[in-house]
Amino acid sequence: MTAALLGFLALLRALERPVPRRWALYALTVPFMGWSHLVALTVLVAHLAAVLDARRRSVRHVLGPWLIAAGGGLALVVPLVVLARTQAQQIAWNTPAWNDIAAMPYMLFRSPVATAVVLGGAVVALVAASRRRRGNEPAPGPDSGHGPDSGPGPGPGPDDGLRTRLTPLALWALAPFLLTVVTARWLHLFLDRYLLFTVPAWILLATVGIHRLTARPRVVRRVAAAFVVVIAAFVPFDRSAVTRNTPREPDYHSVAVRVLADQRPGDGIAYTHRLKPRRALDFELREGPRPKDVLLHDTPQQRADYEAGECQDPRPCAAGYQRIWLVSAGRSKDPFSGMGQLKSRLLREEFRTVRTADFANVRLLLLERGP
Repeated sequence: MTAALLGFLALLRALERPVPRRWALYALTVPFMGWSHLVALTVLVAHLAAVLDARRRSVRHVLGPWLIAAGGGLALVVPLVVLARTQAQQIAWNTPAWNDIAAMPYMLFRSPVATAVVLGGAVVALVAASRRRRGNEPAPGPDSGHGPDSGPGPGPGPDDGLRTRLTPLALWALAPFLLTVVTARWLHLFLDRYLLFTVPAWILLATVGIHRLTARPRVVRRVAAAFVVVIAAFVPFDRSAVTRNTPREPDYHSVAVRVLADQRPGDGIAYTHRLKPRRALDFELREGPRPKDVLLHDTPQQRADYEAGECQDPRPCAAGYQRIWLVSAGRSKDPFSGMGQLKSRLLREEFRTVRTADFANVRLLLLERGP
């Protein structure tokens, strides 16, 4: 979001005064957008619209410098694109359905009230711009500030200005959404956290729309009353309602605290395959000594994947371990049910459970090798 905001601001400054120093500053923001997330580069569609609008308003020598600045910035992103091609399967799981598309506005703002306010304001702004484009509102008068004495060059009137100013914002908000939806089957990039950089555009559109409403006090009062009702009905006022974990979230932090407190030198740790416990414990146990991952064969980095590879034959991998911590996520009564048959049989037959600790949606077992 920061990179997208800085890029758009730098572009506006360059269009106001198209000198090399400002174009160079804009060029520096382009790779920051691409490096933060490749999807953010779709905002260049909105940038092109702003450049073409400036050119139409007789701002000379902007298209060529923009192409050079944007192209130079994109060249610095090419190595990342080449590297990312080797890891494309990491997001192959992301295949959105129609319900994911419909839920995207809420997923961006995470609040029914915020979603209603932002989308409502944005719709008002776009409708107002559309009406002005059709000429439904009176043209500007001689005192509008755009007459022949207002400055050099034929500047647009307010009826044209609203539409042209909102077009880049609308493209910033909508183009990434549409492009990632259309290419979701091949690129798998339609995801709410990938599109967070569009939030500023939605908020700016909503601000314009809410400002338009203030010119009509009666409408403002009615809309404000409706918002009060919605807020009273849906906003959680209990602090615990907004700070608790999701209902099925395992408490991996408490598991890590217990392991760090009770581990001994030479201990190992193993995982079932429910709810990604290995990934979570790798993070929670990132500091200090930790049990060795008994069944690990290939790291996620070696596999260029999110998941690690485990030993096909678990017996040689578990040889020499007298104690193994087993992290079993989920609500199953059988803590070994989330493992492969060979691994489960090895831990059942050669180890005995000496301690069990239950946490939210996860169980920690201490296994010791039997006689």
